[in-house]
Amino acid sequence: MLDFKFIFTLSMKQDFLICFEMLLAAIAHLFAFSHVPFIDSTAASEPTFYSFMRTLDFTDERTDVNDHFRQICGLE
Repeated sequence: MLDFKFIFTLSMKQDFLICFEMLLAAIAHLFAFSHVPFIDSTAASEPTFYSFMRTLDFTDERTDVNDHFRQICGLE
């Protein structure tokens, strides 16, 4: 007969090891794939608030969905 508590404990340990592995992989990626070559020193600095608000702007997605529905419905 299967001991479900034992299997659940093994599953929890495996999940923890996967999370720990992902943490190590994320740290390794910080060093392997640096962002420094992509920094544009000539670009103007922008306040953090404007950058955050730009992430909440869904204008591009709305336009893409509208264009897609126009193609599907044959309105183009």
